[in-house]
Amino acid sequence: MKVKKELILYYHPLEEAGARRAFAVFERLGIPAVLVNRQDITQQIGCLAGLPGFGKKPVPDELPEIREEVMVLSDIGGARLDDLLAALKEAQIPRIELKAVVTDTNKKWKFYQLYEELRKENFLMRTRRPQ
Repeated sequence: MKVKKELILYYHPLEEAGARRAFAVFERLGIPAVLVNRQDITQQIGCLAGLPGFGKKPVPDELPEIREEVMVLSDIGGARLDDLLAALKEAQIPRIELKAVVTDTNKKWKFYQLYEELRKENFLMRTRRPQ
């Protein structure tokens, strides 16, 4: 039986005040969280989430840029997810548009690759016309 290990990978481009407020919510709910910094965005999701079989890779000299908040959830769903989103809203933290869950597929992706995919999906959802 797989033991659930709740975890949030959180990237905030400004990293200071906004991240502190979000981390206060995570802590209040008892959900461990990792602040993904710019040097980490070329690492695989599995590495950042501490999954077995994933190790840290060398950081390239040139790093891509991420300008938006990103929240990646591991083993958080159902009512627990509802509680998390409600707590963020109650704390008046602006809605985090780019959210994902760790999957068997994306755990092999670099954080930046997941960010790019989330941006594409978010753009398509916002621009899709009702039929």
